Amino acid sequence: MGFWFTTLAFAALEGVFYAYVQGSAPAARRSCVTRRDATRRDATRRMARSMAARMRERMTTRTDGATRGRRRFLHVMYGTSVFCCWFMWAVIYMAQMTPLVRPVLQAKES
Repeated sequence: MGFWFTTLAFAALEGVFYAYVQGSAPAARRSCVTRRDATRRDATRRMARSMAARMRERMTTRTDGATRGRRRFLHVMYGTSVFCCWFMWAVIYMAQMTPLVRPVLQAKES
């Protein structure tokens, strides 16, 4: 059970990296609510405009070739690192199941 559970943990780690890379587009200008925006309506409008600006920037950034290439590179790098860590862990885990060199027990001299 430990092998499959840890393999699932590595897969979840890869999912976290995937989400991180997908969301790593440059952030739009963030608007903060000032004292002038005392009413809820103004704050809601500012938040809606800010979200629309972020979405617009993301949509235009995703079609940009340089950003797309950077994301592909990051996906490959994170995926390779997670796979290598998992593979090293799997080799060490399985090596403990059937060791190549068995320990020799010494008899107690009393």
